[in-house]
Amino acid sequence: MNSNSSVSSVNLKELTTNLASLAQLESEVFASSPDQGFLDNLKLWRAGLFRIVVMGEIKQGKSSFINALLGVKDLVPVNSDVATSTIFKIRYGKEKRYRVFFTRQSGKPEQIIDEKELHTYGTEDGNPDNSLQVDFIEVCMPSPLLGSGIVIVDTPGLGGLFKKHKQITYQYAPKADAVFFVTDSIGSPLGLQEIVFLKELRTITDNIYFVQTKADAADTQMRQARMQNNVDILVRQVGFKREEIRYFIVDSPLKLEADDAKDHEDLTDSGFPPLMSFIHNSLRKNQRRLCRSWRESGRNWLHEMRFSTPKRKNSKNSWGNNFKKPSPIPRGGIPKRNRVCSPASINP
Repeated sequence: MNSNSSVSSVNLKELTTNLASLAQLESEVFASSPDQGFLDNLKLWRAGLFRIVVMGEIKQGKSSFINALLGVKDLVPVNSDVATSTIFKIRYGKEKRYRVFFTRQSGKPEQIIDEKELHTYGTEDGNPDNSLQVDFIEVCMPSPLLGSGIVIVDTPGLGGLFKKHKQITYQYAPKADAVFFVTDSIGSPLGLQEIVFLKELRTITDNIYFVQTKADAADTQMRQARMQNNVDILVRQVGFKREEIRYFIVDSPLKLEADDAKDHEDLTDSGFPPLMSFIHNSLRKNQRRLCRSWRESGRNWLHEMRFSTPKRKNSKNSWGNNFKKPSPIPRGGIPKRNRVCSPASINP
């Protein structure tokens, strides 16, 4: 599938090339270094890629959620007794394949592995404290969702890895088009460590959305009560505005069963259709809208630059300063019906 097919309304190749040229021109005019992070983002957008980073506490069903989202059972390890210890980068490929990339310090070359070896390299049980010095594991899969240009980054659970997760957060969150923070329907509500982490995460990105898994393990009243409780915590202790929160309740096993049986009713009950709609119709559209906004801002900046001098090297009104960390989703910009979605939809 053509990875640019879902962004045909905007010529990303032409637009990102022009934006990169503008960034380079700005650096020359103001005798400053180009914003490398911005240029890196443009390269990914040029390829039509959309990055989703999945975060959350250990044993919350993150990996099961990813498998269900892609419709592939056991694509990444899901054993309830085994915690993921490394990063999984999941992208489109013509065939299913796993490849381990090691840290630069290890001096090891990348290595193709089979599915049975995932436990050895990708779990805390097989690779305690990352003793094998794995940087990340690349997972390729011919999934239609991945074929549309989506790349998913599955991170280790918070657990006792808070310091390591802080490093991961600063590495991946700024470049994420969406961060899905996963909790579940049966454990404790959002706890102190999660609250501290989410406060830190909010200083890096506004693009945080919530997924409550294991809907099958709780009745409707229980999972709705858990959602309301979590939303209250997010508002009172983390600092979110209630109307900003996008929250989805999902049943991962039911989604996989529905995919196998092609059962539309079960698929609806799994809670995944609203989430998929949100990704395709809200997140993707806002990515394209942001591209158009950047294009217009670039034109305005060029007009302004005609009257600029090198003395404005540190001007706060320069184009690059205004667009270092844009947010793909304007706050309050998502239709009300998409803000809180679940098998029994509720808008807190």
